[in-house]
Order: sequence, then C-alpha cells, then structure tokens
Amino acid sequence: MTTLNTFVMDWLTAGQRDRLGRHIESNIQLAVLYSFVGIIQFLLFATFFLLAGRLFHGLALVFFALFLILSYAYLRVSGNHRRYFDMVIYMMALFCLYMVCLGGAHSSGPLWTFFVPLLASYLQGLRKGAITIIALMLMILVIFYGPWSTLGIAQYPNIFKVRFIGALIMVCLMAFTYEYSRKLAHQELVVLSEKLEQAAKTDELTGLSNRRDMKEKLRYEANRSARSQRPFCLLLADIDDFKRINDDHGHDAGDLVLQALSGRMTVSLRKQDGIARWGGEEFLILLPESGMEEGRTIAERLLKAIAGQPFRIQDKSLQLSLSIGLARFDPGSDLEKTITRADQALYRAKHKGKKRVETASDEKG
Repeated sequence: MTTLNTFVMDWLTAGQRDRLGRHIESNIQLAVLYSFVGIIQFLLFATFFLLAGRLFHGLALVFFALFLILSYAYLRVSGNHRRYFDMVIYMMALFCLYMVCLGGAHSSGPLWTFFVPLLASYLQGLRKGAITIIALMLMILVIFYGPWSTLGIAQYPNIFKVRFIGALIMVCLMAFTYEYSRKLAHQELVVLSEKLEQAAKTDELTGLSNRRDMKEKLRYEANRSARSQRPFCLLLADIDDFKRINDDHGHDAGDLVLQALSGRMTVSLRKQDGIARWGGEEFLILLPESGMEEGRTIAERLLKAIAGQPFRIQDKSLQLSLSIGLARFDPGSDLEKTITRADQALYRAKHKGKKRVETASDEKG
C-alpha cells in the first residue's frame, strides 16, 4: 500500500497535497486502484474477444479501458479529484448498463452492477451517490421491462429481475448505511482532533496560549519579520509578590488571580498581539511589527490596567502589579537571545522596585 500511496500521490504538487486531507487521499487511492484493476480487466477481456472474432464486444471493452486511462490522465493534469471520481463512477455505471443489455455468459452480466453502490457512496458521498444509484436503477428497470426484445437486448426471467432488483436495493441500503456511519465517525474524529490540538496549545488554567503554542507563533513572526524587514517586540511580564498571595490566601486564590489577571491583560492588548502563560506567574507577550516606543507604550498600558483597579478574589480586594521586561527582535537576529534579553530586563525591573517597565540594556529607543 505504501508503494501505491507513493505512486498515486507523486503527481500532486506540494500545494495540492497540503490542501488534501488524509480522507481525500484515501478516496483518490481507492479510485485509482479501481481504475487500474478495471483497465487491466477490460484489456484482457478485450484481447480475448477480439481473438475470438467478437469485434464489437472487444472494441467496447477497449473503449472502457481508454476512458479510464484518459480519466487518470485528466486527474494528473488538473488535480481535480472530484471530477475524476465522477468520471470513474459514471464510466463504471455505463459499463454495467452495457453488461445488463448484453446479458453476458449465463445471463450474469447484471451482477457487475453490485459494486457500483459501494463505490458511488464512498467516492461521491451520500447525496450525489444516491442520485447516481437511483438513476442507474431506473435505467436498469427500463432495460428489464422495456419493449426491447426486437433490438437484441438480453431478456431475463421475471423471477431473476425481481430478485436482482431486491438484492441491488439491499446492497444500496447497506452501502449508504456504511457511508453514513463512516461520515459520522470521520466528523467525530475531526472534532476530537481539533479539541486535542487546541488543548495542546492552551494553558488549562488561564485559557491563554501555552509555552509550546507561543514558541510556534514566535517562529512564525520571526520568519515574517525576515520577509518584511520589520522588527517586533517581546514583553516578559511577572506578577509582583505572587508567592505572598499564595501564602496569605491559598493556592486556590492564586489560581483565581492568574485567571482574572489574564483576562484583564488580554483586553488591554491589540487584536494582533499574542499573549501566553510562559510559566508560573510569568507571561510572554508578542507585539507584531512594533518598535521600542510602541512596545513601551503598550507595556505602560498593561501596568496601569493591572494596578489601576483592585481585583476581587474570594470576596477580598487584592491590589496587584506587574514588572515587565521589554526587548526588540530585529530581522535576522536570534530569537532565543531576544527572549533572554527580555528576561534580563524583567530581572532589572524587579531589582529596581517592581511595578515598572525595563528595556533590554542594548536596545535603542
């Protein structure tokens, strides 16, 4: 299967592979597999019938094989998998109608129809697949019960017709039941995957980005900064005397403080800014496309937002404050070193009496 996966996906560009999910990739692989099996069968039987002197039947099978080959070529050129699915299904349905008309050995031609509902519901989905199958069944009924005896179309006993239609209806119901269940399961997996991905990026206590998610955002912003040649700023903020809050009021109160302070900081930032709980009572704030002057302005605004109004925690009024270290990331510089400089600036803010903003020592306003 790995070889088939590689063969099938080789012709898709990197951009196309990115846009296609695993669900679509598996559908493409199945459609291509059916096409290749069909091409081989059609060509083998065509060779047999042509050698046996049955020219019309042999050429008809060659036509079906060529249609599948051209459909595959269309997929390689256009990358339009949905239209490719339709081409494969409609060709298979046409082949089935041909076999119903022909009759085949011992009137076994209609039996080729049973695989179409499974393939149509899987590749085309419930709605479009249902339309395809209903249309196919109606055409088979017309062939079965129409006045075609003089045209050389195969004739079948009534008992065979009734049993065949009944069996085909049961196969259709099974196919659509399976596809409906598969679709529901796929949707549940997508939702679960999104929840897990969100949980992996979110701090459980505060609802902010966690360290892992912020690092991804920082790498993205560093790359964007390199392209635009514009700097950005980092703020590393720490709650002053947070240990005393835990000691005096308990860890539950400390958790409530972190939640309330996170909310107030978030609403004080711009829409484009990012904030994460960096660790403990530390928060890292990303200010895209911002210089030192703008960074300091935002940092001062955060100080006022936190210190300007007490927090109501467990029916107690707590006055909180922040110390903030500010550092600028210039295009092409080292991201980890920028974070370290912000941390050093935060340390100086603590050392100088807290409740203040300090700029990295090597920065210029």
